[in-house]
Amino acid sequence: MRLQLTLPVLLAAIAGCADPERLAQPPEVDRARFEAEVFPILLRDCGFPACHGDTDRFFRVHGPGRTRLDPATLPYDAATDDEIDATFDRARSMLAAVPDPLQSLLLRKPLEASAGGSSHVGLDALGRNVYASREDVSWQTIALWAGASVQRADAGAHEDDAGSDDASARDAGDASARDASARDAPIEAGGDAE
Repeated sequence: MRLQLTLPVLLAAIAGCADPERLAQPPEVDRARFEAEVFPILLRDCGFPACHGDTDRFFRVHGPGRTRLDPATLPYDAATDDEIDATFDRARSMLAAVPDPLQSLLLRKPLEASAGGSSHVGLDALGRNVYASREDVSWQTIALWAGASVQRADAGAHEDDAGSDDASARDAGDASARDASARDAPIEAGGDAE
């Protein structure tokens, strides 16, 4: 009985050691890296009008080929600074309130529960989440930008053929297959705010 009472008190004390003011502030992350690496992934994987292009969602992604922040912007014009800034600010805010980026909503929501993810209504017609595992290169790109410690699944995989026509064709084919899969498997809409 004494151990049962001591453990909750110890856990509460440890949790209380985290600086609540620091946790309430979004972390400092690289804006230029976000624009170059993360924004295109979020736009491709999350920015559908019925998903995170919806203005009713807390986490919103606006840009070319998706819902535009300013309705006067043509659908396929380049992303505006305001669209990138708004998406950056929302993504950053989803990293707040946790001491470890791997526990953030930004990284857990789109990840399968079996891989450590949390509930996410944006499943495709086959019941799949956005990222099946932590080995997904797109998920890892977001995680590394967020400051998480992850080992890149593709580390060294393309070093020998980086820049070759075969590697470029393969990467383009992978992107096309993923885009076709996303188009063919509609996202189920739900009441999830994230």
